[in-house]
Amino acid sequence: MPPTPGPYHHGDLRHALLREAAAVLDESGVGALSLRDLARRAGVSPTAPYHHFRGRADLVHALALDALDALDAALAAADATQTDPAGRIRAQGVAYVLFAVTHPERFRVAFRAETGGPFEHLAGPGGALPEDAPAFRHLVRAVRALTADPERQVGLALATWSLVHGLASLLIDGPLRPFARDQVRGLAERAVAQFVLDA
Repeated sequence: MPPTPGPYHHGDLRHALLREAAAVLDESGVGALSLRDLARRAGVSPTAPYHHFRGRADLVHALALDALDALDAALAAADATQTDPAGRIRAQGVAYVLFAVTHPERFRVAFRAETGGPFEHLAGPGGALPEDAPAFRHLVRAVRALTADPERQVGLALATWSLVHGLASLLIDGPLRPFARDQVRGLAERAVAQFVLDA
């Protein structure tokens, strides 16, 4: 059954299109996204989405930022469950992997090379860590609480991120895909705990 046209007013359509786009992304991946299809789903004219997005690339970029915000919220919630720096890093690492496994398409779109955005200047001027990059800032704060050495902060933050991102990628796109959902948490906990211990 086709969607019922909605009485979208100024300011509502962009959010409605992003909700529909997120649903398509979750169901079928980024390749299935089409502004014309989203207009049909939202019950508006085929040209209406272009008032909010310059084109498909602009839509994908907006979805990537939304996905980063969702990941950021998951990491913030995990961070708040711990008080010591090492515990916060471990909790964030597990949350990062679980987010990827739970929302694989959103995770993939968040880190598409063309998204750029918050990660374009990851190392910052003079090798400093960025203060407010979504999905990274909580790790930066925990690492800074763990060590006062700026050089070690950069190395530890990037190494930790590389570990959890690599594990997440192996679980959703690589040879670790056969792991059952209830096994993922234990796997992530062991990997991150060992890394923080060695760091």
